[in-house]
Amino acid sequence: MRQLVPLMLGSFLLVGCSSGAAPPPPVQAAQPAPPPPTSPPAGTSAPQSPQAGSASPPAQVAPSAAAPDSSWPAESAALEKQVLDEVNARRAGSATCGGRRFGPAPALALHPSLRAAARAHSLDMSTRNYFDHVTPEGRTVEQRAQAAGFSHPTMMGENIGSGRPTAAGAVEQWMASTQHCKNIMNPKFRHIGVGYATRQGSTYTHYWTLVFGGE
Repeated sequence: MRQLVPLMLGSFLLVGCSSGAAPPPPVQAAQPAPPPPTSPPAGTSAPQSPQAGSASPPAQVAPSAAAPDSSWPAESAALEKQVLDEVNARRAGSATCGGRRFGPAPALALHPSLRAAARAHSLDMSTRNYFDHVTPEGRTVEQRAQAAGFSHPTMMGENIGSGRPTAAGAVEQWMASTQHCKNIMNPKFRHIGVGYATRQGSTYTHYWTLVFGGE
């Protein structure tokens, strides 16, 4: 009997350093666990508590912007590179996100601080077994990006996803959801960080984070 992999999505858009988030509309197959899940409205869903009996923490350690890439698992780094390439390929073309047409947008540049923030969040979600833009302590993407060294968060966004083991699957999942698609195609974003972490025994196994930064 084929086992179904649960999937979840989340998207967050922060403009002008305000605290408001534009929650995405419900996505098909996007319900919180345990039913077949997807995206909770950004910044509104309650963090899930770690589940008892989960596997031991992965070998990954929390990254920093100054850490060499060799400190992160090579398999994870390769998947992150594939996501970056796929995102920029989508931006090079055009897309319709929830009825809004987006033309080609400039390629996003990988920013070490945003990458550190994205990796740390994916690792944190997988290790502590929750799925949210806000950590159990209440830290937002803006706070996490600033702590990682991103010093000009005039406009920020974040996509999170889970359950997909491949880069192409993760990007396809985001492009099929209005707010995630808008974040990917938004021409005002110039920088990006990509983070992927995996943990056997967690609810979704595979955890993805994109952190976007404007100028």
